[in-house]
Amino acid sequence: GSLGIEMDFMSVWSQVTDEQVRKIRNEFIIDIILLALCIYLLELSMTYQKNCGIPVKQWLMGFFIIYFSRSSFQLLKIWVVSSFYDYRTCYDFSAFALCNGVMLGWLVYGYIIFFSEANNCDDVPDTALLNSVMFVILFIGYIMIFIYMMLLCTLPCVYMFVREEQDNNGRGAANARNGRNMPNSQIPGLLASLSKTHYDANKFKHETNCVICLVDYEP
Repeated sequence: GSLGIEMDFMSVWSQVTDEQVRKIRNEFIIDIILLALCIYLLELSMTYQKNCGIPVKQWLMGFFIIYFSRSSFQLLKIWVVSSFYDYRTCYDFSAFALCNGVMLGWLVYGYIIFFSEANNCDDVPDTALLNSVMFVILFIGYIMIFIYMMLLCTLPCVYMFVREEQDNNGRGAANARNGRNMPNSQIPGLLASLSKTHYDANKFKHETNCVICLVDYEP
């Protein structure tokens, strides 16, 4: 669904269009169908097949429930934008934190039981495939966690860089405004304060012309 792959929480809407409502409802229906199918297959596996040392089937069932039920938050977002428009941003952040927090906790729990000594699912023919599916999910999940951690670490640096650039641009604009607004009476005083170097033929043997004035130096 849209929240399972694209993670569309943080796109704050200004209004709800009929196309958005239709798209979200269709994705919600598809997610519910897929969730029901996964639960049905896992229930059959738990009923008619042998289990292993860890609850791999129960963990997969919990993962699919968390994954596919996330589209319900997007469906609820339509009602929030329509009825509580001023709270839409707060809802976005809360839903994003809740869904990712629950998913993170479930992945950590899966990591603990998968690499425990009790995991003998590869030795049981009925759970060997499910154990491989669990490993793939954990592998992809920890890649996503690593990406999130990298973003969290780099965001402060990016913020400081942008802030410094804005401050420099602001100081440059202020200096430019001060230069343009400087009265003409202050310009001679500013020029008089600049350092001067007298031309000495013994020191400047190769420079005989002033590159600014385009005239010969006078001793």
